[in-house]
Amino acid sequence: MHKSLMNNLPFLKQSKAGIKFFDFTDILGIRAGTIVKNDSHGFHDYRALIKEQAQASRSTQDGQKIPQIRLIQLTQKHTNLVIAAESDIQKPADGLFSAQSGHVLLIKTADCFPVFLTDGQTSVLVHIGWRGLFGGIIKSLFNTVTNLRVNLARAVVGPGIEACCFAVGSEVALLFPVRYRIFRAGKYNVDLPAIIVDELAAFGIKSITRCKTCTACRPELLNSYRREGRKVKQMYSYMLAGG
Repeated sequence: MHKSLMNNLPFLKQSKAGIKFFDFTDILGIRAGTIVKNDSHGFHDYRALIKEQAQASRSTQDGQKIPQIRLIQLTQKHTNLVIAAESDIQKPADGLFSAQSGHVLLIKTADCFPVFLTDGQTSVLVHIGWRGLFGGIIKSLFNTVTNLRVNLARAVVGPGIEACCFAVGSEVALLFPVRYRIFRAGKYNVDLPAIIVDELAAFGIKSITRCKTCTACRPELLNSYRREGRKVKQMYSYMLAGG
């Protein structure tokens, strides 16, 4: 990987197997990241990397590794629902939470935003696009995850489509407050990550980090539904639960 690319993207790392990923562990204090575009690797390789990272984080006091690592993946449908990892994950939802040691939360994105939230015990991972955002998924998150210690929580808004590329018709733009709209060349652009950050802050989250890397602008690194269409491959975001 070119050094310039690594320097320009401080979250970007590469595993020994050559898998590129954004690592948010240092910010959140818990293993979390987004596996980005890796044309020579597939989901089997990603699972191995995620389990390896999770296993490295889960040690007992005598240094023995905890064997039970469970990857939990949602059935995403652009809803405003956030559910416990112990729930029926076959039902459509777009957010997961858990405080169970060994649980690894998993979502897919390709323009929508992975949003990571943790208080050091409870972890929340949410898939947020404009439909979920308008539908109130962030409010749903805080109404549902009642044991989250907001005063201790940290959040990361991962890579998604930024305002520079999120052009929409007026029927979508007018769903959101005017301060998040940009009128350009006869079309509206909407700043979704700014809305996410402001809504998280309104619920009391003080530590919020934006990745600020646009999926549509970076074809060499990120997958984008806007750019690639229905055949797009999706990126996987993961987050360890249980502190």
